Amino acid sequence: MLVWLLVLLLLFSFIYVVYRMTFTSHKDEFKEEEEHHYTFKI
Repeated sequence: MLVWLLVLLLLFSFIYVVYRMTFTSHKDEFKEEEEHHYTFKI
């Protein structure tokens, strides 16, 4: 089970990074204020 948790974590972190890189450039100012509360740096 631990292996599956690690794989899921890697997948979600990868998707999160791709999502940030593609969408942050378009809605930078709008999303910045909303995500400030729960954004974690990778």
